[in-house]
Amino acid sequence: MATKKKKTKKTPAKKTASKKAPAKKAAPKKKTASKKPAKKVAKKKVAAKKAAPKKAAAKKAPAKKAPAKKATAPAKAPAPKKAASEVSYAKIAVSSQVPTVTLLDQGDHEVDLGEQLLSSPWTVLYFYPKDDTPGCTKQACSFRDHMNNLVGDGVQVLGVSPDSPADHRKFIEKYDLNFTLLSDSDKKLIGHFGLWRKKQYMGREYMGVERTTLLLKGDTVAHVWQPVSVEGHVEDVVATLGKLRA
Repeated sequence: MATKKKKTKKTPAKKTASKKAPAKKAAPKKKTASKKPAKKVAKKKVAAKKAAPKKAAAKKAPAKKAPAKKATAPAKAPAPKKAASEVSYAKIAVSSQVPTVTLLDQGDHEVDLGEQLLSSPWTVLYFYPKDDTPGCTKQACSFRDHMNNLVGDGVQVLGVSPDSPADHRKFIEKYDLNFTLLSDSDKKLIGHFGLWRKKQYMGREYMGVERTTLLLKGDTVAHVWQPVSVEGHVEDVVATLGKLRA
């Protein structure tokens, strides 16, 4: 009877051993745990891929700014030209000759300039912008007031502007001018000496005559005033003429 009881005690021990067998199945749980870091790695890779477009966008950004800089460069290029709107022109050289042209005087008469210059030993040929304007009026009246002395020294005075013969006639009558004014409406003589140029007055740009005076011996330039300051100009012409004649 005692031996039978021992056998029955051993049999349940075997059953408990079979119950412990499923504990070995916990190993797969560790594998699933190892899969979790794998998912984190995947997330990092995805993040890395998302970061890549940001870098690409950062590289493209300067490329868009580059054309903007090129576009502004040409816009600044005209600035030197505007700042240099003072158009340069060639100075009239001493010893150069006056070209032979035919112009109309205040009476609508044709004047052969070559013949007119040779008719007097000395000629004051002065170019001015416009009749009956403040500076031009002051200059013309100053020549008028000194005309007796000039004519006595064998000097003739000829004024030249683009104004019409009719405008010259009114100008002469209004201020009782005692010398000839020539109309160079086509700018044949003015253009020859490069005196038609851009000018500025009170911030406004316009084309006009550069005030200039030539003292001629026959048809040859003996002295040049370019440009001319009206104040004291005729007195300077008279003094210079006296030096050249001495």
